Amino acid sequence: MNPSPPGGSEGIAWQPFTFGGVAAFATAGALRAWVVVMLTALLLGLAADRYFVAAWFPALDLALERLPASGEIRDGRLLWPTPQAVELANNGFVRLLVNPNFGPVAGQSADVTFECTADTLTAQSLFGYWVLPYPYRLRLALNQPTLQPLWAAWRPHFRLGLPTASALVMVVAWAGLALVLAPVARALALLLRREVPLRGCWKAAFATFAPFALATALGVVLYAGRGFRLPDLLVTWALAHLYSLILLFGAIPCLPRLARASPFVVRPSAPMTAASPFAAPPGDPDLTVQPEASSARKDVPQAPSAASVLVNGEAPADPRNPFAAPTALPAPPVGAPREPFPAPVLPARPRPSDRPPPAAPEPPPRRIMPTSAPTPTPRRSEPAEPLDPMNPS
Repeated sequence: MNPSPPGGSEGIAWQPFTFGGVAAFATAGALRAWVVVMLTALLLGLAADRYFVAAWFPALDLALERLPASGEIRDGRLLWPTPQAVELANNGFVRLLVNPNFGPVAGQSADVTFECTADTLTAQSLFGYWVLPYPYRLRLALNQPTLQPLWAAWRPHFRLGLPTASALVMVVAWAGLALVLAPVARALALLLRREVPLRGCWKAAFATFAPFALATALGVVLYAGRGFRLPDLLVTWALAHLYSLILLFGAIPCLPRLARASPFVVRPSAPMTAASPFAAPPGDPDLTVQPEASSARKDVPQAPSAASVLVNGEAPADPRNPFAAPTALPAPPVGAPREPFPAPVLPARPRPSDRPPPAAPEPPPRRIMPTSAPTPTPRRSEPAEPLDPMNPS
């Protein structure tokens, strides 16, 4: 599937039901995500109100009508006038029982069952079985004269505040879940080289709860109208969560890519000026080269300076550039003959007689070869005369 551009064709964050729509919320303002999620949360709150009106309110009305004139919970014990078990209400959604002696109770089961025993309150449903002991300091009246007027006075307030309270609780819970999902989405965006901050990932994750709220609201309405059973509602809730996660992680490829600097793009440099880069800054006498410090020979004619070259009899605008145009050139009158361009005024060259005679070249030094000492000639040895034994001298 080719990812669509963020927010559809126009890039406006208005629906979080597609990959591009969720990606548009990542780059849009946070207020837009809050508004969309709050509206869908209110719809879910209205669906919850529909469920309570169809399931809980009729059960409570019937249970209050069947309560005895006396009965209460005091010092951690149930004080009930009769020892027999009593089924107060059962409409398939909710079942309310009072069983002081833990006896068997005949009747049809419901999705949620609450049973008051001698010292505990038990709750049983598809999610499990819970046992809650009565607090020792609790004192609660379980009789018709006390509870029925109280319920009649508070029922309109419950009916009015239930959708708003449900919506606020769900929005706060979804904002916390978005904080958990945002770092995961940010890590995936870095792997795919997508340009989105952590705040944008939070806005995208927060916006994905809008379709979850709509799907869950539809399931609750069908469950309240007995179109769904409790397992069907749980499956709808799980699929709605899965769809939200798919929307979040599928929206990451629709985000803009990270801008990578090309090595072949030449960055614009600073504008070049006519000033020499080796010239001293103005106003710094320590770095200004004085003409007395020049190492040129005085007997050799020097080239004319830039200030000595005149253009139309005027000095150039920039003395450092002899070819710069003058600051102001007078315009010739209309019809006047044009004068020839004057030649630049240059100093006269020195005559050959004024030049110093060239110095005579020095003869190259003679190379003296070292002489070795004479080798002594060995003497020839003369043979000795034999001695005369008769004449020893």
